[in-house]
Amino acid sequence: MALQVLNRSYDAGAISARAFETLNERHGINTDELKVFWSSPGYSHCCFTARPEVDPAEAAQVTSALVSVDDGDEVGRAVLKAEACDRLLPGIEDGWDLVEAAAIAEGLI
Repeated sequence: MALQVLNRSYDAGAISARAFETLNERHGINTDELKVFWSSPGYSHCCFTARPEVDPAEAAQVTSALVSVDDGDEVGRAVLKAEACDRLLPGIEDGWDLVEAAAIAEGLI
């Protein structure tokens, strides 16, 4: 997303602070032309969502499978490493209004 903003394909975008920091450090991308206009308080950064008609029991099974991922096996370790975390947690439903309000204030939605 940041690259599209830098090459002016997009007017704005959203990326994690970690990704923003590594653009220059790891990839040599000059971020001086980018402006951070808002940073959110902590929230579930990588969420899976489901349509309302999804069976709650089926959704619970998916949640259970995701939160059971651990670093005790090679696959679990790879998943957690890719997400730069040490565990997966059930998502939260609160706090998204702040993200939406910031996007509205900036004219993004």
